Amino acid sequence: MITIISILIFAMWVLAIWFMFVRIEGYSKKDVILKSAATGCIVIIAILANLFRGTVYDGNGITGEKLFRWLIVIGLIFGLLGDIRLGQSHIVDRDKKVSCMKQGIICFGIDHICNIAAIWQISYLLEKKYLIIPAVAAVVLAVGIGFGARKLGFHFGRYTVIVSAYVGLLSLDSFTAWSVWRGMKTYVTAAETLYNETAAATGVYDAAMLPTLGYVILPVAVAFAAGQLAFFISDASLIPMYFGKCGRKPHYVIVNHVSYYLAQQLMAFTLLSFTQSW
Repeated sequence: MITIISILIFAMWVLAIWFMFVRIEGYSKKDVILKSAATGCIVIIAILANLFRGTVYDGNGITGEKLFRWLIVIGLIFGLLGDIRLGQSHIVDRDKKVSCMKQGIICFGIDHICNIAAIWQISYLLEKKYLIIPAVAAVVLAVGIGFGARKLGFHFGRYTVIVSAYVGLLSLDSFTAWSVWRGMKTYVTAAETLYNETAAATGVYDAAMLPTLGYVILPVAVAFAAGQLAFFISDASLIPMYFGKCGRKPHYVIVNHVSYYLAQQLMAFTLLSFTQSW
């Protein structure tokens, strides 16, 4: 199984690099096909990880694991649809451009909603305050980008509302993932220390669950947080390309899409992190 996944990852990066060279030259049907094919490799990896998953540590399922898995897959599928529609917005007639753009943004918005719902499935160790702060920060950033875009040199025009909403979802997704990672890391470290010193239950969770939570959930949280950081970088570079004056400048195309495909790969890796062996 690991061989198939390795081949798919290799194919994804070959297609992604090929796509970037084509995109720098100009928008075309070819770049839509290449970008979608690269994303498709990630979707296949995620589906395979769900259908043929390895043995979970200790033979125990993790609370919320099944729903988490399928939400990630659904999110990646909507990401693929978003790639197709955003790509088509550059090659369709002018009157269809707005529709394609909005549909693409909506697809990626649904992707982030799925990710947010997924991360909540494994965030049961967190106190609520760790989820409130990301929500407040996301609202502030969404409102700020909506009202301050022109001062930053971006012109959203008819896309102002939908872009602001998307920024809010992206920020909530990213900030929540980072909070979950930090919270879990703190809990697991404290539990390990106490268990090693006293060989007793920690009060946070039963000591018998330490291997499962510490060595399965924590890697999932790390991959998820890293993936959201890459998503954040990707979309931050996308705004000046779509709504500023950067267009297809090579360094923007490279930063945007390398971080994007790294994010997609890491999201698929969250599913692989649940497993002990393949």
